[in-house]
Amino acid sequence: MRRGALLLALVVSACGGDRPQGVEVTEAPPESELRTGPSRPVPLDTVYADSGLFADPSLRPDSLRADSLRRDSLRQDSLRRAQAARPDFRTFWPDFRRAVQSGPDAVAALTAFSASLSRDDFDAALYPGVFEEGPFRDGVLDLTARDFRRDGPRRVVTVTVGYGADGDVVPEDEAVTESAAVLTFDVVGGAYRLVRIDLAG
Repeated sequence: MRRGALLLALVVSACGGDRPQGVEVTEAPPESELRTGPSRPVPLDTVYADSGLFADPSLRPDSLRADSLRRDSLRQDSLRRAQAARPDFRTFWPDFRRAVQSGPDAVAALTAFSASLSRDDFDAALYPGVFEEGPFRDGVLDLTARDFRRDGPRRVVTVTVGYGADGDVVPEDEAVTESAAVLTFDVVGGAYRLVRIDLAG
């Protein structure tokens, strides 16, 4: 027998018989007993595409973003309106200077009287001492809006007058004594008003 025929005979004899040695052969179960459905369970956290038919529109990301943008826009509109409504001291101050030139009633119309600035004190001493012909009047009329210190909307200025040894008004660098008038303006009722006058010296 040749070598190829011998090898074929050995393979056939090793697989011979009805059953392979050491292997249990069973029949497949009927198809009715086979499990139907997916071969693996679907995980509970599976995410599916949202058609949007059953979703609450107020919870959708695009809706939340639109709400945020709308709030930002309303906040900016409110800020712009507040800035537009805020009075401008640069336009108020020329009006006040003209009032000083016109007389006490015109200045009183641009004054907010209170416990800090009573009408009686204004009429009796403060207006005559600061705005009538006297040492402070020229200094007040020479002021520009840029001369005032800012404290939020409040504007404050100090007008200082120097006096020589004989009591005459002299330049500050020649003064022996000084006196000062401090004027405070603030927004009252949506417009700038004189709210306080302080005299020192």
